Amino acid sequence: MIDEAIADFVSGLDSLTKNRPDNVIVLLSLTKCFAIPGLRLGLAVADAAIIRRLRVLQPPWPVNTLALAIGAEALRDTEYLTRTREYVDRARDWMTEELKRIGGFTVYPGRANFLLLRLDPPTPNAEEVAKKLLSQGIAVRDCGNFLGLEKRFIRIAVRTEEENASLIAALASLQIPTAPAIKRWHGGQRRKTPAIMFQGTTSNAGKSVLTAAMCRILLQDGFRVAPFKSQNMSSNSFVMPNGGEMACAQVVQARACRLEPDTRMNPVLLKPKSDVGSQVIVRGQAIGNMNVEEYIRFKPEAFRAAKEAYDSLAHEYDVIVLEGAGSPGEINLKSHDIVNMNMARYAQAPVLLVGDIDRGGVFASFVGTMEVLEEWERALMAGFVVNRFRGRAALLEDAFDYTERYTGKAVYGVIPYVKRLGLPEEDSLSFKEEEIADDLNPALDRLAATVRQNLRVDELYRLMGLR
Repeated sequence: MIDEAIADFVSGLDSLTKNRPDNVIVLLSLTKCFAIPGLRLGLAVADAAIIRRLRVLQPPWPVNTLALAIGAEALRDTEYLTRTREYVDRARDWMTEELKRIGGFTVYPGRANFLLLRLDPPTPNAEEVAKKLLSQGIAVRDCGNFLGLEKRFIRIAVRTEEENASLIAALASLQIPTAPAIKRWHGGQRRKTPAIMFQGTTSNAGKSVLTAAMCRILLQDGFRVAPFKSQNMSSNSFVMPNGGEMACAQVVQARACRLEPDTRMNPVLLKPKSDVGSQVIVRGQAIGNMNVEEYIRFKPEAFRAAKEAYDSLAHEYDVIVLEGAGSPGEINLKSHDIVNMNMARYAQAPVLLVGDIDRGGVFASFVGTMEVLEEWERALMAGFVVNRFRGRAALLEDAFDYTERYTGKAVYGVIPYVKRLGLPEEDSLSFKEEEIADDLNPALDRLAATVRQNLRVDELYRLMGLR
């Protein structure tokens, strides 16, 4: 009998389910890699004669109908398994390197979603470590009762990026505070700068304008604030005196912060040249034309540039206001996203989803977007903003209640329709230096006043940790 319950985590595994001797039973579990332990679902692969004999010993209904349906669907979801293996491999390798950098642990190589550690002196023993971590809300496995191990072994799990970072920080704190390794570990981490992100149910939902308004509100309240959009697509761009190019929307947002435009605020700009290709500009400099397939291959490099630009801004300012692009629900783009939820996760920024009620279907768009998000993405979503509303917001109360019951997220504001904002259009060919001069300030102040009056700003400040 061979137990392959954890084997789904291993890339390239030569499973015995494929080349199984007749006298071998292979046990598989769906409670591990598929994370559905509540269903208590597993299976055995064996010779037909063995299965017939085992069925005689089974109760009539060993698994309920719902569990069977979910299990069959899970086994068909090969894409999930591939993405899970890729993530676990990457996260496990990161944790291994960070633990080695901290020092005080012997890390045993693993292939599944956990690592075995030996606690080297002067690190406390496993029982003490487990108790200290549990007091911080972190549970690890004390392996002192494992046959062949002793009181200096623990096992840790690979979980979300945020949880993994919290665990590493907690393990680092167990060491001598003045140890050089601990200083190196803490010093090498990107500090968490308060941030918030506006994403949309569609393009042109009003993200850019609300980002500018939030920038001006934060500035008025005494914060050093900067805008950020990791990737923008625009047929026009703003050219700075040094020749660098960036999206016009981020130029307006910079002015909302009373800052000079900086290509770090829009590190990746795509200027469409055809239906299937764009000029790619990174940190203000054109690097060439790419079609869709070429740019998808380039995206990891683009994301690295975006994260470096974000880190640089976050080091200099009190708050960052991020803008997404299009919709986070575009399932054809999610696997290589660098501008919506993946950027929000990197910035640890709560997300407000903006919908244009003037187009219709805004509450269906809120609910539908949440339906196609993954669990970690839903966790980042703080709530919704209804934009461009004509009428009395009180008329929407029933829709607010329904949306909150269905999604668990609240509506944070209803922004009225403003006919003439007094701000330049992003793709306007006349977007020049004079349009981002100080005469924009009256329009930005009016916009900020309108948004402040209709958005629950104090609650957003608490979300960002500013209150």
